[in-house]
Amino acid sequence: MRDFRSLQLALRPSWGPHSHAQELAVVGEILDRHPEIGELVHRDVVGVARSDTGRPGLTGDQVLRIALLKQIHGLSYRELEFHLQDSAAFRSFVGLGLEDRPSFQALQANVKRIRPQTWEAIHRVLIGIARAEGIERGKTIRGDTTVVEGHIHEPTDSALLWDGVRVVTRLLVRMAELRPSLRKRFRDHTRRAKRRAYEIKFAGRRKDRSHGYRDLIRVAETVRDYALGVLELVDRAAPIELQTLASELRQTPH
Repeated sequence: MRDFRSLQLALRPSWGPHSHAQELAVVGEILDRHPEIGELVHRDVVGVARSDTGRPGLTGDQVLRIALLKQIHGLSYRELEFHLQDSAAFRSFVGLGLEDRPSFQALQANVKRIRPQTWEAIHRVLIGIARAEGIERGKTIRGDTTVVEGHIHEPTDSALLWDGVRVVTRLLVRMAELRPSLRKRFRDHTRRAKRRAYEIKFAGRRKDRSHGYRDLIRVAETVRDYALGVLELVDRAAPIELQTLASELRQTPH
């Protein structure tokens, strides 16, 4: 039998069969079994203000669950506001009432109150729980190695050669400023190396690219020889600043 319209809605939303909803249910169960986690956040949320006056606000446990939802799904506070109003699973996880619809300003203000020290304490409690239940020993740190776009240029061979020439020459110039006699031991080929690197990058023919690579390699080898020659002239009696630059030059791949 199929009715035209449901006039009576359920008072308590169910988790539903979706796998992610079930994951949230398990996380919520862990937080229910360990209320001390929510108490850590409650101290930050309440702070030094009195908690027995004013209108009721979000509890420490609710703020913790809201922060977890934001982190798990990578949501902005405006997006989180929408999902907390629209998703039955989200509302069940946080424990919001039928009329509870926190704004994104309220969400941000509460989550921002959680201190880094509190997150560290929460992690320690979770590690203790995982160790007690035989899930994790807590002796290994795992890092996220997801590749993301960064503000660095593509590390091509020509770009790496150009970077090497530029960095080594910069160190040589700084050393010559401290000891002018070293200036006669090298020449500045950075403009030539940069020109060849750009020619390689934008070359239309393979023949032109090969010619640019040969010259760029010759420049890199020449600058390497400059660096080795300058390092031979820097002894232990040199000033500390000069020895520091020489040490940095030795660590630069040649």
